[in-house]
Amino acid sequence: MLSRAGITSVHDAWGSHDDLRAYRDAREAGELSVRVYCLIGYGEIDRMIAVGIRTGFGDEWVRVGAMKMICDGSISERTARLSQAYIGRPNDFGIQVTSDEELYAIGRKAHEADWQIGVHANGDVAIDTVLRVYERLQRERPRRDPRFRLEHCTVINDALVQRIRALGAIPTPFAAYVYYHGEKFHEYGAERLGHMFALRSFLDAGIRAASGSDYPPGPFEPMMALQSAVTRTDAQGTSGARNSSSPWRKRCACKPSTAPTPPSKRI
Repeated sequence: MLSRAGITSVHDAWGSHDDLRAYRDAREAGELSVRVYCLIGYGEIDRMIAVGIRTGFGDEWVRVGAMKMICDGSISERTARLSQAYIGRPNDFGIQVTSDEELYAIGRKAHEADWQIGVHANGDVAIDTVLRVYERLQRERPRRDPRFRLEHCTVINDALVQRIRALGAIPTPFAAYVYYHGEKFHEYGAERLGHMFALRSFLDAGIRAASGSDYPPGPFEPMMALQSAVTRTDAQGTSGARNSSSPWRKRCACKPSTAPTPPSKRI
C-alpha cells in the first residue's frame, strides 16, 4: 500500500516492543517494503531503558525512534489546547491531557537515558508547554543535538518559532490536513488559520521541519500532501483555508523547491 504510493520510509508515531517484533518478523520474512523509524509510547520507557535500548537501536530497516508522549488534543476534532477560545465556543480552549509535571518527569527519565523525545502538541499553549519542558531538560542536562520533536506543532506564533529554532527542535506539521480536513477549520477563525500548518514559516526561520501525514487520521499519499502544503486549499477548492489576507499566507505555504527532506533521509 505505502510502496505503491512511492513511500520508502515511515515513522510509526506510537509503537511498542510488540510492534518492533512484528516489524522484525516482517523483514525476516521478506514482507517489509518500507523502512520504519518506530517511536515508542512512554508507557514502555522503563522496560526499554532497563534492557539498554535507546533511540537509534536497530538497523537501516527497523530502528527505535523517540519516546512519544501526548500533551493536548486534536486539530481535526477541535480539542487542541489554545490560548484563545474556539470560534463560537467562548469558553472552550481545548484540552491538555498530560500535566506539565508528568511531561517533565517522564521526559527527564528519557532524556537522561539519551533518548530522543517526541511530544504531540497541536495548540499554541501545548507547544509552549512542551518547549518549556525541553528547555528545562537542556538547562539541567545539556545534550548535543537531542533532536527534540514537536509532533504536529500546528498553531504557532513568532515567539514559538524563535524558541523552536533556538532549541534545534524538529516540528512535524500535518502535510495534507488543509486539503483533507479543511471544512472543519472555520472553528479556528481566518486569522488563526494563518498561523497553522506553517511549514513555510519553519523553513524561512531555518528550522528543519519534517511534515507528516498523521495516517490514518490524514491520508498518506505524497502528492496530496504537496498540493495541500503549496496551495493551502481544501478538497472543495475553498481558498478560505489559505487566509490570503494574512501576511502569513506566503510564509506558511510550502514551495516545491524547498520541500522538506524525505523521511528516509530524516532518520
